[in-house]
Formats: sequence, C-alpha cells, structure tokens
Amino acid sequence: MPTNKSMTLFHKGIINHEEVWTKIYIDGVMWQEKTSVNQSTGYTDVSEVNIYVPFLIYNVKNEDVIVAGETTAEKPSEIGTKYYTITSVSLCDYGSDQMQHTEIVGK
Repeated sequence: MPTNKSMTLFHKGIINHEEVWTKIYIDGVMWQEKTSVNQSTGYTDVSEVNIYVPFLIYNVKNEDVIVAGETTAEKPSEIGTKYYTITSVSLCDYGSDQMQHTEIVGK
C-alpha cells in the first residue's frame, strides 16, 4: 500500500471518572482529505479524512482523535492545528498480511 503521511492518534480512555489520552505516533499511512465548498462564500475546507493504515490497529474507536503528522501535544485540547474526531473504523483483516489494513474516517 502506498503511503503519503504520518499521523498522531490520541486514544481516549477513562480512569477514575477522568479523561485520559494516550498518544500514538504512526508513520506511513495513506491520508486522503475530502474538501467541501460553501456555495455562498466560496470558502473551501477539509470536511472529512480517510486514512488507510497498512496494518491492523485493534484499540482505535469512535471519539478518538487524529492529527496529520507528529505533534508535541499530549492531549487534543493542546493541538494548535486542525484535528479530526474518528467517526468510523474498519478492520480489514482478510487475505494475506500484505492485504490487511485498518480504515479510519474522521470529521
């Protein structure tokens, strides 16, 4: 699978009724952005990202957060750039090891 970016995943957990974020850097993913255009203003913005990770990630779930590249932030509230909340995760664990991958959609 061709890759074009790296990403940082923030995995959300709850410990003692408090949000805890685990940061995971992943190098070598296929990052595809979908843009939308506002008809009245002409403003374009990235409305959705599709990410293909060339291996299986079992602990990713909706409400986790992703950002393109590597970040020094330790939790999503510290991210100064655009980030996306995961809305869909598909484990594609069929076929050979080279075919298996994880598909992530974020908005």
